[in-house]
Amino acid sequence: MKNSSDNRIAGMIELLNQKSRLLQDMLFITKEQSSAICEKNLDGLERLIASKQAKIDKIDEIDMEFETNLEEYKKSMNVKNLDELQGKGIIELQDLKRATGEVMKLVDEIMKLEKANGKNAKALMNEIESKIRNISQGKKAQLAYYPALNNASSYFIDRKK
Repeated sequence: MKNSSDNRIAGMIELLNQKSRLLQDMLFITKEQSSAICEKNLDGLERLIASKQAKIDKIDEIDMEFETNLEEYKKSMNVKNLDELQGKGIIELQDLKRATGEVMKLVDEIMKLEKANGKNAKALMNEIESKIRNISQGKKAQLAYYPALNNASSYFIDRKK
């Protein structure tokens, strides 16, 4: 039983390592998003968002597999919480906690950047809305001074006799 529990913990640690690599990629993408927002590069931002969503989808799959493995492990050890195994001498649990800590640190860093990006993106959207509003008002003003000719072709009818 000890060997199978060691394998389960090793499997969960590997899943956390995979998640950590994906989160590092997401952190890089999030930093790139910051640059794209500052440069008002909407096409680049859209591409980065799509790339980030692909990483999120992979992380969701890893999370589901991790949750399943964790529940099976807790059931096999007859515990409701891993903290109940603290004094049992299972060395791999420390590695699991370390890997979990690294993941949480990356998530926290990404969340901070996302919050700043959200504020900057909202400011960019407000700026774009303002420009669109100005264009719309400009068109209305132009129409007031230069009304469109209705049926312009009817003014130039060629009447041959």
